[in-house]
Amino acid sequence: MKRILLCSCLLLNTLVFSQNYQWQWAKSGGGNARGLNESPDAYWQSSEQIFDIITDSENNYYYLATISQGNTHIAGQPVTTYNGAVAGNDIAIFATNCEGEYLWSRIIGGSQQDTAYKLAVDNHGGIYTAVNVLNSAYEGSNLFPPRFSDNNSLPYTPIDNSQISEAWKTSFLLKYNAADGSLLWRKNLQGAVNSQNRNANAYQVAIDSNGILHLMVGYSKGTHLNGAITVPDTFSTTYQYYIVKFDVQGNLQGSPIVLPAAGTFLDYHTDFRYNENLNTYYIAGTRNNGGGTFLPLAYNNIAIEGRSYVLAINAANGSERWRKEMNTTDTQFDDSRIYDLKIDSNNDIYIGGKFFNTGNAPLLFGTHTLSNNLTGNIPFILKMNSNGDVQWSKVPSAYIDPLVATGRHAAYEVALNGNEVALATHGRSSVWDAFSIDRPQGHRTDPVLIRFSKQNGNVIGLHDIMSMPGFDDAITAVTADNDGNYAVGGYFRYNLFSNNPNSIPTLLNTAGTGSYTDFFFAKLAATECGVPLSSKAFGKTSATLYPNPSADVVYIDSPETILRYELYNLLGQRLYSNTLAQNEQRISLQNLASGTYFVKLLTRQGASIIEKIIKK
Repeated sequence: MKRILLCSCLLLNTLVFSQNYQWQWAKSGGGNARGLNESPDAYWQSSEQIFDIITDSENNYYYLATISQGNTHIAGQPVTTYNGAVAGNDIAIFATNCEGEYLWSRIIGGSQQDTAYKLAVDNHGGIYTAVNVLNSAYEGSNLFPPRFSDNNSLPYTPIDNSQISEAWKTSFLLKYNAADGSLLWRKNLQGAVNSQNRNANAYQVAIDSNGILHLMVGYSKGTHLNGAITVPDTFSTTYQYYIVKFDVQGNLQGSPIVLPAAGTFLDYHTDFRYNENLNTYYIAGTRNNGGGTFLPLAYNNIAIEGRSYVLAINAANGSERWRKEMNTTDTQFDDSRIYDLKIDSNNDIYIGGKFFNTGNAPLLFGTHTLSNNLTGNIPFILKMNSNGDVQWSKVPSAYIDPLVATGRHAAYEVALNGNEVALATHGRSSVWDAFSIDRPQGHRTDPVLIRFSKQNGNVIGLHDIMSMPGFDDAITAVTADNDGNYAVGGYFRYNLFSNNPNSIPTLLNTAGTGSYTDFFFAKLAATECGVPLSSKAFGKTSATLYPNPSADVVYIDSPETILRYELYNLLGQRLYSNTLAQNEQRISLQNLASGTYFVKLLTRQGASIIEKIIKK
């Protein structure tokens, strides 16, 4: 009997401890210089940071970042940048495997500020991004024209600004080889342009299951894409917006769809997504980068009044299906921003962002009221169904230090991971349900990843990164890999992982000071590479227990119905078992002494799940 109990204990430990998320590795990159409009105290959209992370079928990670000048490197590998401006960035695309080993990097850019915000992968060796560049390099100027690979760049600009030249083009769709970062092709999105009609804007690229690339582009007057698009002369200072589609060879597919939009979709604050199941495009964004002026924007001749919005659009013809806006009657402090939108396999929609709350008036998302309990900058995440109806929303439960309410707080990318959803954010003194981050006054914000139940929005984990006091640092990008682990990225100003969790070396800013940001990328994992989280259970189901640790009760979140549970101590001895009603999916710990226990959950389908719980 003792031998059986011992084997049971070893099995419990093997299965359970692999579920504990912890920081597994971390790397950094960047240069000495500042981004455009960046100050030593203020993060800006041009600051060095990770904008996007994606994973392919082989569990390699691909990152999209901004990178400045001066001793530039990625994971310690020196890289050459091309920006000649006093404060300007290039685009960096690079790859690692899931163990954090550097694979390759590609720098895109030239003499001015260059931008790209999202990547797409086809799982057949292709990585895609839409980029916008600005060429100010003329022959003999000692400036670089924008380049897309070692042997592919724009020509120098002509002296005559009215001369038609490829040098004036600004917007491109690029495909790189996922194996080594080599450029496979470059699609010029504009036609014949000179300096007067050179402006265009390519937004984020989405790829469907058939390998068709979907892209929203804003065009100035002229004829583009070999005559497929003709923009009237009235669009000399504003854009006419189109949806264009290409195959994986860069060939135009079908006829571009002109969108009935008037005004400005801000490039940094506009997310473009495609739901193949519903043949629906989503555009989510913000009408202002900061300050008091909102840029005008209308769709179907109906003005968007809120600062932030989500549009659902019929992908067949561009007509509007529905819209949601973020509004407040306290217009003096109307500062809401949507930073990301993701769609899951159930067609549910998740958005992350922030809003400013004075406590004088609630903030509405459509007809849904976001929490009005806290003041200052409030990060949020919410879930909608495919009709735009809010299912739940979540903001911090409290601030431990009330002075933190005036601090800089936001939430950025969202990642979907089975039954949970993660939010990239930061914090100093924030409480999220049973989890919290508490740094001393003056410390400022540290990077934070928060995990939520997709079903009800309950917080099931908070994972922070310690950094140097006095600087704002954040996680800005996150993705879930094939194993159910997380790859994250963001920005930091001085050092990061200063408490060396899991023996991770402290990351240091390239400049050695806290003046301007560098970017970082790291892995939060519950298993080793190639070991999926599903292997932790006897069946193919899963469950999350929260809060954990807990003093009195833990709740069960599972897609399957849990019929009963058995509780074991560390010796593998069963202490007791109990049945569970469908509406009472929780376990009481009140009669237990403080310590570590194992719980075996038995589902209606006959599967078993083993989890570790800690009684405080």
